[in-house]
Amino acid sequence: RLRWKTYIGAGQTALSRGGNPSIACVPGHVTEHRGVLYYGTNMGVFCAVDAVTGSNVWQSAYSQDLIPEISGGWGRRRSASQPEPTWQVSRPRVSGDKVFFAPNDSRRLYAAELGTGELRSIPLSTRRSGSHNNCFVGVHQGLLIFSGAGGLMALDLEDFRVRWASRLVGSLRGQAAVMGTELVFTTTGPRPEIHRCDILTGDSVERSPLRSSTRAGNVVLGPGAVVIGASDCVSAYLR
Repeated sequence: RLRWKTYIGAGQTALSRGGNPSIACVPGHVTEHRGVLYYGTNMGVFCAVDAVTGSNVWQSAYSQDLIPEISGGWGRRRSASQPEPTWQVSRPRVSGDKVFFAPNDSRRLYAAELGTGELRSIPLSTRRSGSHNNCFVGVHQGLLIFSGAGGLMALDLEDFRVRWASRLVGSLRGQAAVMGTELVFTTTGPRPEIHRCDILTGDSVERSPLRSSTRAGNVVLGPGAVVIGASDCVSAYLR
């Protein structure tokens, strides 16, 4: 039985040439922390909702990246905001008194105060329109971790300076996962591989061929196994 329903936002992120809605928003993931749900609409609003009552704790608006104006139907000009290929959809991460999130309708990374929702934009000197470090992995051991086709990057949580950045042989594909003090991810190339690297330094720990798949994919940690979901199959490697 439905306990509660809370409306956070509604809208369409793009219009067709005839002025009709054409692209729906891509909703974000939900993170729970001490009885509060943190959620990004990917439509310019991030919010906190009480997990028991469904009441709004706070809502905060952030800056979206707008697409250029285009000619609409019948000679009219329209502008709209839509998710560009900036951040992949990822889960908000709580660290200390802040929740970090990377909306896919903005090139910026944000930190919100847990109690008030006050936002701070995190400067990413290596994050530009053409950057491929476009997946926010999370906060681990005092570092903000990012992955993308171009490689891996870690920012210090205190001053947001780059702690380390590494490029890879091949191209990183899919979501990386954290296993203890290591990052686990897959790459394409002459032969798809599974990699492990040290979170604190970015140094490679181990790399080996993917035995059961011909495609790189998302990494998920299961009980006693590393699970890789690729477009051709799902495979598990015992730890």
